[in-house]
Amino acid sequence: MKESFVLSLKKSSSELKIVKIEPNGSFEFGQEPVSINLITKTEGGAENGKAECDFSFTGYENMIGFFNTFSNEHTQELNQMLRGSYNVYVKCKDIAGNTAEGKTSFKVQIDNQPPRVVRVYNQGALKIITDEDSECVYDFN
Repeated sequence: MKESFVLSLKKSSSELKIVKIEPNGSFEFGQEPVSINLITKTEGGAENGKAECDFSFTGYENMIGFFNTFSNEHTQELNQMLRGSYNVYVKCKDIAGNTAEGKTSFKVQIDNQPPRVVRVYNQGALKIITDEDSECVYDFN
């Protein structure tokens, strides 16, 4: 080698960890397709959680990079989601090569039935009770 160069090594004070992956649970929408935000937070590793994260619906192979990454918070809009159950696999890697993996599960439900009025009465004002949370309006015309 004719020319020398500086080699900088970084030491991790702790392992890289995925501390949060959202969404999880069930979500109900009125129509499909829907958009859902995938959010992952990392900490530790070579640069206090700064990492590059990827995700997949099929496992830890053939992953797709998050749209917003290279920090300790990683976000990706999942649009065109249809009703059903989903598993999302997340893998992150920092500058020192530390990796972390995690998984979340969620369900998209579609409620395409309007609310039904189950009771109407006057208690000094018109009271309308429906079978689900709803916004009611009326007009004299």
